[in-house]
Amino acid sequence: MKNAMLISVIVLLSYLPAGAITGLGLGVHLGTTTSYDYSPLDDYIEAISDSLESLVPGYQAPESPQFNDKLTIIGIHGKIGTLPIIDFIGFLDYGWKKKSLSSDVDFRVSDFSFGLTALKKFGYSALKPYLGLGIAWHKLAYTIEAGQSLVLPPAPEDETKTGYHIVVGVELSFPVFPLAPYAEGRYNIISTTDKSTKFLLLSAGLTMNF
Repeated sequence: MKNAMLISVIVLLSYLPAGAITGLGLGVHLGTTTSYDYSPLDDYIEAISDSLESLVPGYQAPESPQFNDKLTIIGIHGKIGTLPIIDFIGFLDYGWKKKSLSSDVDFRVSDFSFGLTALKKFGYSALKPYLGLGIAWHKLAYTIEAGQSLVLPPAPEDETKTGYHIVVGVELSFPVFPLAPYAEGRYNIISTTDKSTKFLLLSAGLTMNF
């Protein structure tokens, strides 16, 4: 599936020099992730919980500790519109989440990413649904914040990995109005160590068209 997605993105990108540029845009977006699936994080949180049970009197670990919290995502994006109604979106995102494991132990995940998405819009009304494929590069950072008296397993090493994504969304735009709001879902697959990280990003944004 990853190879097919990468080939599709390359084919779409190869179209750019041949297509006439129809418009440019800049914008911002905000979103949240769901179903953040990366089992090594679950294993690490379980190891932390086991350590806290032995170090902190009265500490009660959850029955199945998992990193299932939502990451907050903020970002900026730029658009190059081409014929026939294909847009190329470059984006720069930052996502983060701090998970509290006890009163003085926090685990933080950060995701810095930048990438490119090729979108195909449908319809000619003001409300335009679209589909897209893209590629991104992610800098994943993991940190553990604990009291000085606690000796805990070290956090997983930071990773810089390639990711792929599928996008489904809808944009509201009018020919004489420069601002175009949109809402989309982006399903991400990141080629992290041992097992891919997968999550769905739900976001809304606003693009200023020029």
